Amino acid sequence: MKLSNIPYKKLTLEFIAILLSIVLALAFDEWQQEREINQKAELAQQKIFKEIKSNFTEIKEFNEIVKSRYKKLKAIENELDGTKGFHDYISKFVGYRFTELNNSAWQRANNGILANYMDDDFVEQAFHLYNWNQTLQNFHLKMNDFLYQPHFFDPQQVTFAWHISQRYKAQQIDWSNSMIKEYGKFIARYEEKTEDEEVKKVDSKESTD
Repeated sequence: MKLSNIPYKKLTLEFIAILLSIVLALAFDEWQQEREINQKAELAQQKIFKEIKSNFTEIKEFNEIVKSRYKKLKAIENELDGTKGFHDYISKFVGYRFTELNNSAWQRANNGILANYMDDDFVEQAFHLYNWNQTLQNFHLKMNDFLYQPHFFDPQQVTFAWHISQRYKAQQIDWSNSMIKEYGKFIARYEEKTEDEEVKKVDSKESTD
């Protein structure tokens, strides 16, 4: 075959068409993957928001219980006569209240790449709240160990143990008050946005049915 008979123009056009189809296929595949990741990130963000709301409810309940027990603890100060260890007075103020806040949705999102696709401001503010959670839980663990030291059972140190317990409950109240404030601001800021996203999902589903 003579070189002059080779349809260079046709071959070039076919090559360009094949190359273009490959590029478009790759671009579509990348777009689809990006879309799926964004959808998963949006879902993860909604789950974190629900988890934060659940923790908010728990913190408010915790705060009220600790305040009630704190008042009862204060009321027994005059009963501490040095004849009994502080552990004998626990029933009078209903003991200590600990709380374990959820972080499973937050951990799942941060263990992968989904956090990189979520709203930056949302992630930053949520990180601040979960740090509060961890601080409170670490405090509870340390205090729980401290409550079972010898002074807790020694009648001669009953007043010391009472003061420690009083300060402990006061700190719980202070921290939970601050957490309620911070949680409230976060929820107020993102509640409307989250609800709007849910409405969009419902509308989109109805339009395709």
